[in-house]
Amino acid sequence: MGKNFFKTKDGTKIAYIDEGDGPVMLLIHGWSCGGEHYKYQIDTFKNEYRVIAVDLRNHGDSDKTAYGTDIARMAADVHELIVGLDLHDVALGGHSMGCSIIWQMFELYGSERIAKYILIDEDPMLTTLPNWTEDEKKNYGGSLFTGQSIVDVWGQIHGEGGSDVRHGLLSSLYNKDVSKEILKWSRDISDKADHKDMADLILQHATNDWSRVIPLLDRPTIVFGGKISGCSYKSMEWVGSVIKDSEVHIFEAEESGTHFMFIENYELFNKYLLDFLKK
Repeated sequence: MGKNFFKTKDGTKIAYIDEGDGPVMLLIHGWSCGGEHYKYQIDTFKNEYRVIAVDLRNHGDSDKTAYGTDIARMAADVHELIVGLDLHDVALGGHSMGCSIIWQMFELYGSERIAKYILIDEDPMLTTLPNWTEDEKKNYGGSLFTGQSIVDVWGQIHGEGGSDVRHGLLSSLYNKDVSKEILKWSRDISDKADHKDMADLILQHATNDWSRVIPLLDRPTIVFGGKISGCSYKSMEWVGSVIKDSEVHIFEAEESGTHFMFIENYELFNKYLLDFLKK
């Protein structure tokens, strides 16, 4: 897949895939991933849609900067890309951390130029807070980390051998019997990002709480979760319940209901997504 480049206001080159023609679907990848992770959506939808898949700053083929590896700056980058390309009525999608970037964009810019939202498997917060009630634990997620464990993960990824720790974390979010070819492909994309940058990013990303922003989303939204994902499918259900005009699809274990269901069972995922986009 060829890459195009857009220069942000601070002079950073952001790489993006841009294929097809028609209504715009712009996809934001997750932590330590890249636009190529949406290969199966690009290949499927480019016949009817203009599909844009961005490499976030310090990921993929985008510039590696000494600053800005944080949710707010990356949200600003994507917003600048949308405005710079003069995109309108965008179906804006995010996987994992990409959802956090969408929520940050909404908080900063509202739904300007956005027609629909696509939210793929992201808890409102990845770290459990000690004062949460049982309902808050169920609704907000926090299923991946505790306050101590996220600091420990930061140190492990930041230190010697951190790249292997990062890949181990990502690999654990696929099905246990996923092919070695998919894992290698995914790792090759991830390797374009520096593991120390990714350590700092996961610490910042995992401690953001979006539970007060999510109910304010004001565009039709599709939410995806998985019964065997590292993120809580119960929190995906909550996300769908608090967004007006939304629908939720939870993949069962036998449907490859993992964090990466849009790769492992892309046929079913793409069917749900196409039905949503056609509405």
